Amino acid sequence: MKLLTFEDGIVRLGGETLPGLLESLSIDGEVRYDEQKVDGQSGNKKTPKGFEDQVVTATMTLLTDDESDCYEKLARLSPFFRKTGETANPEIYDLVNRHATARGIRRIIFDKLKSAENNRTDTITATLGFTEHLPPIVRKEASQAKTPTPGELAGQAGNAAGDGAPEPEEAIDIG
Repeated sequence: MKLLTFEDGIVRLGGETLPGLLESLSIDGEVRYDEQKVDGQSGNKKTPKGFEDQVVTATMTLLTDDESDCYEKLARLSPFFRKTGETANPEIYDLVNRHATARGIRRIIFDKLKSAENNRTDTITATLGFTEHLPPIVRKEASQAKTPTPGELAGQAGNAAGDGAPEPEEAIDIG
């Protein structure tokens, strides 16, 4: 099992400790909209259509110390971003973190790595982005579990009562 954990300022990915110190962890969730242009009006009409996958962002500081400089630590961090699974797709990790558990996130994909430096300190700030992974099977099962609306129930009841249903054919006795 491939795990991602955040504990005491240390980030572990797939059993390996990432270089640097965890500074912050944030989780973003958004509503998914369908936007349509309306004739005669400026702007678009937005219709809510569900939820986007949640995004977990970890900000780490890569320090220069006796062990190595910040650039060497960034070079050690970079291959984790490009790591692939058995299908040559990005690796999927199980996320073990109380903050993420409270938001309902269990599986993630490491899908963003951003690094920045400034001219005042000998450090690099690395921002690691992880997107919630919901397999298509889970999404399909969730969509099938839809509760019928009152109108759908009325339509089903009408069909069951014979409204508009085809008449059965007469049986012919060849005896």
